[in-house]
Amino acid sequence: MATFIIGHRPNAARIPDDVWEKFKPIIVEKYETMTLVELRNWMEQEHSFSATTRRSDFMF
Repeated sequence: MATFIIGHRPNAARIPDDVWEKFKPIIVEKYETMTLVELRNWMEQEHSFSATTRRSDFMF
């Protein structure tokens, strides 16, 4: 059984680079008119694609 510390969450699974590349044109286009938070929410709702802000910053 894993031990969890309050305020700490386990790392999310890494999104493979080929999946990022698939969505990259959409992300770049939407990022011109949306904030990063709006874009993350939209991608999750429309494409079931969820990434952390840290990973998103790395990919841009």
